[in-house]
Amino acid sequence: MTVSTSDTATRPASHLVQLVDELKAIADRHNGILPYNPIVFEGGDGCGKGTVIESFNSILTGIGVDTTRLREPGDTRIGERIRDILLDDSSDAILPYTEALLFAAARNQIVHEVIATSIEDGLQVILDRFEMSSLVYQEQVGGLPAGTIDMLNMPAIDGIDGKMLTVYLRLDADAAHERVAGRDRQQDRLDKKGIEYHRAVCDGYDEIAEANDGKMGFGRCVTVDASGTPDEVLESVLESVIKACGDIDGR
Repeated sequence: MTVSTSDTATRPASHLVQLVDELKAIADRHNGILPYNPIVFEGGDGCGKGTVIESFNSILTGIGVDTTRLREPGDTRIGERIRDILLDDSSDAILPYTEALLFAAARNQIVHEVIATSIEDGLQVILDRFEMSSLVYQEQVGGLPAGTIDMLNMPAIDGIDGKMLTVYLRLDADAAHERVAGRDRQQDRLDKKGIEYHRAVCDGYDEIAEANDGKMGFGRCVTVDASGTPDEVLESVLESVIKACGDIDGR
Protein backbone atom coordinates (compact mmCIF):
# COMPACT_ATOMS: atom_id res chain seq x y z
CA MET A 1 0.00 0.00 0.00
CA THR A 2 1.29 3.44 -0.94
CA VAL A 3 0.89 6.26 1.57
CA SER A 4 -0.05 9.37 -0.42
CA THR A 5 1.13 12.84 0.49
CA SER A 6 -2.30 14.17 -0.51
CA ASP A 7 -3.62 12.48 2.64
CA THR A 8 -1.39 14.71 4.79
CA ALA A 9 -1.56 18.00 2.87
CA THR A 10 -4.45 19.51 4.84
CA ARG A 11 -3.50 18.29 8.31
CA PRO A 12 -2.46 20.79 10.98
CA ALA A 13 1.05 21.00 12.43
CA SER A 14 -0.27 19.26 15.55
CA HIS A 15 -0.53 16.06 13.52
CA LEU A 16 3.26 15.96 13.17
CA VAL A 17 3.59 16.39 16.93
CA GLN A 18 1.19 13.49 17.42
CA LEU A 19 3.22 11.29 15.07
CA VAL A 20 6.45 12.12 16.88
CA ASP A 21 4.81 11.27 20.21
CA GLU A 22 3.65 7.92 18.81
CA LEU A 23 7.15 7.18 17.53
CA LYS A 24 8.62 7.99 20.96
CA ALA A 25 6.13 5.64 22.63
CA ILE A 26 7.24 2.85 20.30
CA ALA A 27 10.92 3.48 21.04
CA ASP A 28 10.20 3.54 24.78
CA ARG A 29 8.57 0.10 24.52
CA HIS A 30 11.64 -1.27 22.74
CA ASN A 31 14.48 -0.07 24.98
CA GLY A 32 15.14 3.18 23.17
CA ILE A 33 15.14 1.96 19.55
CA LEU A 34 12.53 0.92 17.00
CA PRO A 35 11.58 -2.75 16.49
CA TYR A 36 12.83 -2.48 12.93
CA ASN A 37 16.58 -2.06 12.80
CA PRO A 38 18.00 -1.09 10.35
CA ILE A 39 15.55 1.21 8.59
CA VAL A 40 16.50 1.66 4.94
CA PHE A 41 15.42 4.48 2.63
CA GLU A 42 15.26 3.61 -1.06
CA GLY A 43 14.21 5.22 -4.32
CA GLY A 44 15.52 6.50 -7.62
CA ASP A 45 17.79 9.51 -7.90
CA GLY A 46 15.85 12.70 -7.19
CA CYS A 47 13.22 11.13 -4.92
CA GLY A 48 14.33 13.23 -1.92
CA LYS A 49 15.99 10.53 0.18
CA GLY A 50 18.63 12.84 1.62
CA THR A 51 16.07 15.38 2.84
CA VAL A 52 13.81 12.71 4.36
CA ILE A 53 16.69 10.93 6.06
CA GLU A 54 17.98 14.18 7.56
CA SER A 55 14.54 15.01 9.01
CA PHE A 56 13.81 11.46 10.17
CA ASN A 57 17.17 11.21 11.88
CA SER A 58 16.62 14.57 13.61
CA ILE A 59 13.24 13.41 14.92
CA LEU A 60 14.72 10.19 16.29
CA THR A 61 17.58 11.94 18.05
CA GLY A 62 15.11 14.51 19.37
CA ILE A 63 13.07 11.81 21.12
CA GLY A 64 16.19 10.26 22.64
CA VAL A 65 16.97 7.52 20.11
CA ASP A 66 20.71 7.12 19.48
CA THR A 67 21.26 6.68 15.75
CA THR A 68 23.91 5.70 13.25
CA ARG A 69 23.28 7.23 9.83
CA LEU A 70 25.01 5.51 6.91
CA ARG A 71 25.03 5.55 3.12
CA GLU A 72 25.72 2.95 0.47
CA PRO A 73 28.18 2.43 -0.96
CA GLY A 74 30.57 4.04 1.49
CA ASP A 75 31.07 4.93 5.15
CA THR A 76 34.00 2.55 5.51
CA ARG A 77 37.49 3.14 4.17
CA ILE A 78 37.08 0.33 1.64
CA GLY A 79 33.50 1.30 0.84
CA GLU A 80 34.47 4.87 0.01
CA ARG A 81 37.15 3.68 -2.41
CA ILE A 82 34.59 1.44 -4.10
CA ARG A 83 32.14 4.36 -4.24
CA ASP A 84 34.71 6.48 -6.08
CA ILE A 85 35.11 3.74 -8.70
CA LEU A 86 31.36 3.24 -9.18
CA LEU A 87 30.46 6.93 -9.58
CA ASP A 88 33.44 8.05 -11.64
CA ASP A 89 32.75 8.97 -15.29
CA SER A 90 35.63 6.74 -16.38
CA SER A 91 33.65 3.71 -15.10
CA ASP A 92 30.92 4.16 -17.71
CA ALA A 93 31.85 0.88 -19.43
CA ILE A 94 31.48 -1.15 -16.22
CA LEU A 95 29.56 -4.41 -16.74
CA PRO A 96 26.47 -5.17 -14.61
CA TYR A 97 28.05 -8.19 -12.92
CA THR A 98 31.23 -6.27 -12.12
CA GLU A 99 29.11 -3.45 -10.73
CA ALA A 100 27.06 -5.89 -8.63
CA LEU A 101 30.22 -7.47 -7.21
CA LEU A 102 31.58 -4.07 -6.18
CA PHE A 103 28.30 -3.07 -4.50
CA ALA A 104 28.16 -6.43 -2.71
CA ALA A 105 31.74 -6.01 -1.50
CA ALA A 106 31.04 -2.53 -0.11
CA ARG A 107 27.80 -3.80 1.47
CA ASN A 108 29.50 -6.75 3.15
CA GLN A 109 32.16 -4.42 4.54
CA ILE A 110 29.74 -1.91 6.02
CA VAL A 111 27.52 -4.62 7.51
CA HIS A 112 30.31 -6.39 9.36
CA GLU A 113 32.37 -3.29 10.17
CA VAL A 114 29.62 -0.85 11.18
CA ILE A 115 25.98 -2.02 11.00
CA ALA A 116 26.21 -5.24 13.00
CA THR A 117 28.22 -3.65 15.80
CA SER A 118 25.90 -0.62 15.88
CA ILE A 119 22.86 -2.86 16.35
CA GLU A 120 24.67 -4.83 19.04
CA ASP A 121 25.44 -1.55 20.82
CA GLY A 122 21.76 -0.58 20.83
CA LEU A 123 21.93 2.09 18.13
CA GLN A 124 19.20 2.70 15.58
CA VAL A 125 20.72 2.29 12.12
CA ILE A 126 19.40 4.47 9.29
CA LEU A 127 20.60 3.45 5.84
CA ASP A 128 20.61 5.37 2.58
CA ARG A 129 20.21 2.40 0.18
CA PHE A 130 20.78 -1.31 0.67
CA GLU A 131 19.99 -4.53 -1.21
CA MET A 132 16.88 -3.19 -2.96
CA SER A 133 19.08 -0.78 -4.95
CA SER A 134 21.14 -3.64 -6.33
CA LEU A 135 18.01 -5.62 -7.18
CA VAL A 136 16.81 -2.64 -9.21
CA TYR A 137 19.96 -1.23 -10.79
CA GLN A 138 21.92 -4.39 -11.53
CA GLU A 139 19.22 -7.07 -11.79
CA GLN A 140 16.04 -5.38 -13.02
CA VAL A 141 17.69 -2.69 -15.18
CA GLY A 142 21.14 -4.20 -15.68
CA GLY A 143 19.74 -7.53 -16.81
CA LEU A 144 21.46 -9.91 -14.39
CA PRO A 145 19.65 -13.25 -13.91
CA ALA A 146 17.06 -13.39 -11.15
CA GLY A 147 18.61 -14.54 -7.87
CA THR A 148 22.08 -13.15 -8.63
CA ILE A 149 21.83 -10.25 -6.19
CA ASP A 150 20.40 -12.38 -3.37
CA MET A 151 23.30 -14.82 -3.81
CA LEU A 152 25.97 -12.09 -3.85
CA ASN A 153 24.49 -10.34 -0.82
CA MET A 154 24.00 -13.42 1.35
CA PRO A 155 27.15 -12.79 3.47
CA ALA A 156 25.97 -9.23 4.20
CA ILE A 157 22.34 -10.18 4.88
CA ASP A 158 23.39 -12.98 7.22
CA GLY A 159 25.49 -10.48 9.18
CA ILE A 160 22.49 -8.47 10.37
CA ASP A 161 20.72 -9.63 13.52
CA GLY A 162 17.53 -7.62 13.27
CA LYS A 163 14.35 -6.94 11.30
CA MET A 164 14.83 -4.57 8.37
CA LEU A 165 12.23 -2.05 7.23
CA THR A 166 12.68 -0.54 3.77
CA VAL A 167 10.89 2.74 3.01
CA TYR A 168 10.57 3.15 -0.75
CA LEU A 169 10.13 6.81 -1.69
CA ARG A 170 8.24 6.63 -4.96
CA LEU A 171 8.47 9.51 -7.42
CA ASP A 172 7.53 9.55 -11.10
CA ALA A 173 10.66 9.16 -13.22
CA ASP A 174 10.09 12.36 -15.22
CA ALA A 175 9.66 14.44 -12.05
CA ALA A 176 12.74 12.83 -10.51
CA HIS A 177 14.78 13.48 -13.65
CA GLU A 178 13.84 17.17 -13.51
CA ARG A 179 14.99 17.36 -9.89
CA VAL A 180 18.32 15.73 -10.73
CA ALA A 181 18.87 18.09 -13.69
CA GLY A 182 18.24 21.07 -11.42
CA ARG A 183 20.72 20.10 -8.72
CA ASP A 184 23.38 22.67 -7.91
CA ARG A 185 26.26 20.21 -7.79
CA GLN A 186 28.49 18.25 -10.13
CA GLN A 187 26.62 15.29 -11.59
CA ASP A 188 28.10 11.81 -11.25
CA ARG A 189 27.98 8.93 -13.73
CA LEU A 190 24.48 7.82 -12.70
CA ASP A 191 23.07 11.35 -12.61
CA LYS A 192 23.91 11.71 -16.30
CA LYS A 193 21.82 8.75 -17.43
CA GLY A 194 18.94 9.58 -19.78
CA ILE A 195 15.23 9.66 -18.98
CA GLU A 196 14.59 6.16 -20.36
CA TYR A 197 17.09 4.77 -17.86
CA HIS A 198 15.37 6.56 -14.99
CA ARG A 199 11.98 5.28 -16.15
CA ALA A 200 13.35 1.74 -16.13
CA VAL A 201 14.68 2.30 -12.60
CA CYS A 202 11.27 3.53 -11.43
CA ASP A 203 9.57 0.51 -12.99
CA GLY A 204 12.10 -1.78 -11.32
CA TYR A 205 11.48 -0.26 -7.90
CA ASP A 206 7.72 -0.53 -8.39
CA GLU A 207 7.95 -4.21 -9.31
CA ILE A 208 10.13 -5.13 -6.34
CA ALA A 209 8.09 -3.05 -3.91
CA GLU A 210 4.92 -4.79 -5.04
CA ALA A 211 6.59 -8.17 -4.45
CA ASN A 212 7.43 -6.81 -0.97
CA ASP A 213 9.37 -9.11 1.36
CA GLY A 214 9.92 -11.97 -1.04
CA LYS A 215 12.64 -10.32 -3.11
CA MET A 216 14.65 -8.74 -0.32
CA GLY A 217 15.71 -11.75 1.68
CA PHE A 218 14.19 -10.51 4.93
CA GLY A 219 12.34 -7.55 6.33
CA ARG A 220 9.44 -5.50 5.08
CA CYS A 221 8.93 -2.80 2.45
CA VAL A 222 6.50 0.13 2.56
CA THR A 223 5.91 2.56 -0.30
CA VAL A 224 5.50 6.30 0.27
CA ASP A 225 4.44 8.86 -2.33
CA ALA A 226 7.39 11.27 -2.58
CA SER A 227 5.75 13.84 -4.86
CA GLY A 228 4.63 16.23 -2.11
CA THR A 229 6.45 18.88 -0.11
CA PRO A 230 9.24 17.75 2.25
CA ASP A 231 6.90 18.13 5.25
CA GLU A 232 4.14 16.13 3.59
CA VAL A 233 6.52 13.33 2.62
CA LEU A 234 8.00 13.26 6.13
CA GLU A 235 4.55 12.85 7.68
CA SER A 236 3.76 10.01 5.27
CA VAL A 237 7.05 8.33 6.18
CA LEU A 238 6.31 8.62 9.90
CA GLU A 239 2.84 7.18 9.40
CA SER A 240 4.26 4.22 7.48
CA VAL A 241 6.99 3.52 10.02
CA ILE A 242 4.55 3.78 12.94
CA LYS A 243 2.10 1.40 11.25
CA ALA A 244 4.82 -1.14 10.46
CA CYS A 245 6.11 -1.01 14.05
CA GLY A 246 2.55 -1.28 15.34
CA ASP A 247 2.05 -4.46 13.34
CA ILE A 248 5.01 -6.00 15.18
CA ASP A 249 3.57 -4.88 18.51
CA GLY A 250 0.12 -6.17 17.59
CA ARG A 251 -1.41 -2.69 17.86
